[in-house]
Amino acid sequence: MHTSYVKNSSLVLLLAALSGCFCKEVPRHQKLIDCSTNAASFTLDWPSGRGFQLVLGLPLSDTNAGGFQGELVFRQGRNVITKVPVDSNNLMACNWLDQPNRKERLNGYILTWGRSTRERLDQFCRAGESYDVEVHFAQAPSPASSLWLHWLSR
Repeated sequence: MHTSYVKNSSLVLLLAALSGCFCKEVPRHQKLIDCSTNAASFTLDWPSGRGFQLVLGLPLSDTNAGGFQGELVFRQGRNVITKVPVDSNNLMACNWLDQPNRKERLNGYILTWGRSTRERLDQFCRAGESYDVEVHFAQAPSPASSLWLHWLSR
């Protein structure tokens, strides 16, 4: 009887390990700021994970993400780590922020999709480190919009 239990338990654990359920990455996101002004700043504690993207969130009722241009500057102390130009001409629509259980559902627009592999955010930012981020819009997006960080993590 005991041998059968051990054998069955071992089989279940082996199947679970082979299925990848112990190491599956899941999408995560963190709201950074509301884009209600042309300039803002915040501190960001960089999470662990990969595939980091900056995403503009707009309420489902607001379908116009066009007409904005700006830059995000990532700093540590006085050192500029990277500058990320953003504009409405380089957006990729996504459903990453449309969560049915959230009070306010959002359309998502990836701001950093066009950056090459040598310019990815995770090339500059390290997990566990803090960054001061300055946001400057020459032309601001909709005042109902918000800025999000999206990534994959275990």
